Amino acid sequence: QERFRSAHERLKTCRLGYLADLWRLRRGIEGVMAVVPAEDLDLEPLGATREIGPVHFFIPDHYLDAWTVEHLALATKACKEGLREEIRDLTQRLNVLGGGTWQQLLDLILERGVSLPAVAGIVMGSCGDAEERRRVENHVTDGLADRLEALRPTVEQFEADMVDFAGRGLAVDQAI
Repeated sequence: QERFRSAHERLKTCRLGYLADLWRLRRGIEGVMAVVPAEDLDLEPLGATREIGPVHFFIPDHYLDAWTVEHLALATKACKEGLREEIRDLTQRLNVLGGGTWQQLLDLILERGVSLPAVAGIVMGSCGDAEERRRVENHVTDGLADRLEALRPTVEQFEADMVDFAGRGLAVDQAI
C-alpha cells in the first residue's frame, strides 16, 4: 500500500505540474497569437469554439490532497460567514439611515456606547434658535412643551385664585 500511495502522490505531483506547464504554454501561445498578425502565420483556421492545445482528461479537484481540500473548505466557510456578517451590518445601517425612523437611529447610536445625556446635549447644542429647540423638544417629548404652554394660563389663573382665596381666608380669620 505504501508503494501505491507513493506512486499516487508522484502521479498527482506530475499531473499538477503538467497542468501548470500547460497553462503557461497556453498563455504563451495566446500572447504570440495576439502579437503576430494572423496573415503572417500559415495556420488552418481552428474556429471560434476550439481551444489551443485542449486537454480533456484533467480535473484538478480530483488531484488535490485532503488537507488542501479541508483548508479550502474552512477558508470558504470563514469568508462566507464574514460576508454574511458584513451584509447584516450594512443592511441594518441602511434600514436605520435610509428607511428607518429617528428612534431606530437613536437605538443604533446608543448601541455604539454613546450615553443618552451626551446625545441630548449634542442635539440641543446643534439647535440654532429657540424655535428650533422648541420643535426638537416637542418632537422628542410628544408635544410636552406645547401642552405645558397651553396649561400656563390655567396655572396663572389658579395662582391668582389662590392669592384671592388666601386674602379672603385672612379676612374671615380676622372677622372671627
